[in-house]
Amino acid sequence: MNNDQVQELKEGLQVIISQGIVLQLVKVSELREMAETIERQAEQIASLLHELKHLSK
Repeated sequence: MNNDQVQELKEGLQVIISQGIVLQLVKVSELREMAETIERQAEQIASLLHELKHLSK
């Protein structure tokens, strides 16, 4: 394997690693959004339960 081939392999690996890191960052961002959505929904459910208890008295 000559130096050019080694360099091409290194560059290819860097691209693959970079894309993997970007993909992981996107997934982390999506997970944060999902967690925020779940948190908002939990607050809404708690509020509705409170309202329901109040109405059933």
